[in-house]
Amino acid sequence: MKAREQTLENLLCKKNKIFIVPPFQRRYAWNDTNFKQLFEDIEALLDGTSKRHFMGTLVFKPVSGNRHHIIDGQQRLATFTIILRVLRALATKYDLSKPKNLEKFLTIEGKQRFQPSLHDKEAFLYLLDDPQGLQKVKHRQVRAGYDFFSEKFQNYIENTKGKKPTHFKKLVDAVLSKIVFVEIVLTTDDDAHAIFESINYTGVPLTQADLARNYILSLVKNGKEQQRLNNSYWQLIENVIEESIPASSTKMRKSEFQKVLPAFLRAVLVIERQKYISTTDLYRELRSYFHGGHVEDKLRIILREANQYCKFLNPNLEKRKKIRYSLQRLLNLNMTTYYPVLLVLYRSLDNKQMSSKEIEHAMKYIESFVVRRAFNSKVSRDLNQVFARIAKRLIEMNGKKGKNLAKLLKNEKWPADDHFKSCFVSSPIYTTAPKTARFALESIERYKSAYKELQFDKSIEIEHVFPQDAKANDWDSYSLSGLKKNLHVLGNLTLTAYNPKLGNHGYSEKKKIFKKSPYWLTRSIVKYDEWTAKEIERRGESLLKVAMQIWPCSPSDKK
Repeated sequence: MKAREQTLENLLCKKNKIFIVPPFQRRYAWNDTNFKQLFEDIEALLDGTSKRHFMGTLVFKPVSGNRHHIIDGQQRLATFTIILRVLRALATKYDLSKPKNLEKFLTIEGKQRFQPSLHDKEAFLYLLDDPQGLQKVKHRQVRAGYDFFSEKFQNYIENTKGKKPTHFKKLVDAVLSKIVFVEIVLTTDDDAHAIFESINYTGVPLTQADLARNYILSLVKNGKEQQRLNNSYWQLIENVIEESIPASSTKMRKSEFQKVLPAFLRAVLVIERQKYISTTDLYRELRSYFHGGHVEDKLRIILREANQYCKFLNPNLEKRKKIRYSLQRLLNLNMTTYYPVLLVLYRSLDNKQMSSKEIEHAMKYIESFVVRRAFNSKVSRDLNQVFARIAKRLIEMNGKKGKNLAKLLKNEKWPADDHFKSCFVSSPIYTTAPKTARFALESIERYKSAYKELQFDKSIEIEHVFPQDAKANDWDSYSLSGLKKNLHVLGNLTLTAYNPKLGNHGYSEKKKIFKKSPYWLTRSIVKYDEWTAKEIERRGESLLKVAMQIWPCSPSDKK
């Protein structure tokens, strides 16, 4: 077998290869978690945080002529086929010279370069010929990948300062020239199926936890000492984190633990290394952190942080009621980006450098910062980097952590009232930040409810008053244009348990059901005689008044 390093550009163009997924491979299975991780890595290339990104090993076996079976790497090649198709579509808008140039990475002599398994064939045919046709196929992953990267790439191009064609070219260059693989080409004597089985061994694969533990303990040469450190520290770290994960079964908890542990280690390393660390750099940074240091001291630090981090995962473990309430609200935001900052704040609390009241205020600052920024599509959405910078500066600064945090958040574009007002009513928050949209609606409902700790289960859904698939006959034809334009703004959204029942009915039919709702958000809509863009704006302004109370501006803006 021969191995060489290849960029995506060289891999796809050199010798005009066609890549075929053999029958023993599984169907395309990447999901949102995989897409988000890859986009984060591409963003690091775009902003200069990384110069190159290594995407692992690809293994091929020649079949005949330029045709090669993919022995390992079909999931990644499939994803980059989706990405290149997105870029080809965007090229017609941002760089007319590129569609033809990008086409050569997708097809050769009228044939697909990437030829998927039979299960995926229809979806990838639609992908290349007409991506809109993906709505017709049941293959959700291909459609989800196309929609995800279309939205992310377009947001990057539109919302980054400078010329849009320049940003597009930078994006193409990052994908083609800065994504790197190791290509392994087998000979005819190599048993492709046996190699596939050895790469994808049917036993239990090494997890992030296994890799971290094995490396850390390998630094200690004495067997008994390894066992002591494992029992006294690493096993306790794993237990503390795993047992704090809310789950309906042990199996689900263990599965979730494999995602949570790397996130925890990353948060600790961000404050210990005092820099931004991407998910792909985690293992390398962990090695650097332990290299040359005293292993037990480092493990002691990680165990200490685990005892605080578990409260972020399960606020019920926090004994102080008001802090527990603030942690629960942050947990409801469904984000982990600010966890490094929370660890810094908890260190100050433990060291008596902050009072309980001060940390409550600090967590409210974080919540307001995140929510207000979510309504502003013009600011960077990479909060991992933002909070890594804040954590570093917070550690360096003298004085009260709460006040320092407010200043740092302000420096990172915590929207002032005027800016928040202009964005809140008009932002299509349902599409740009759907989790924040739900959090905002739930928070406003709690604020207006007599029961401030009102809980919402999974049966409660976001309802569009003017529906996403509206029937033209049910709505005033003169109002349709304005309604469609405001479809995803908060003024057109509410909470209900009757989503399937409401369906795509007209406003008069919906009012009858809204009137019986237990939620103020939904009942209050009934006061409007009709539903047009004007009513959506009026309701948005009404909700804004409540939002301003829940998520105030920076303390310095109040002066």
